[in-house]
Amino acid sequence: MRLIDGGALSRTMCGKQCGCEPEECGYEVGNRCPWRNEIDAAPTIDPVRHAHWKATSAGMAICSACDEDQEVETFVGNAVQKYCARCGARMDAEEENDG
Repeated sequence: MRLIDGGALSRTMCGKQCGCEPEECGYEVGNRCPWRNEIDAAPTIDPVRHAHWKATSAGMAICSACDEDQEVETFVGNAVQKYCARCGARMDAEEENDG
């Protein structure tokens, strides 16, 4: 899979094929460029958030991405859950070292 910049593709395709500018593509009057319609209809993905668990008390930890306190299973101090149930962050980031 390859990620693209939809805005840049719109500017290129609309400019070359239709001669219009994406910002003035007739969107307000419902008469949009067919290239813009296809680009806007293409599937998108959200970027993966990376975080780590910050232990607070026995069986509880805070996600470093969303700062939500939640119950997590632990094994010798390491959380078993690989994703935050609240925000979906992947628990693979290095823990910050405060010096």
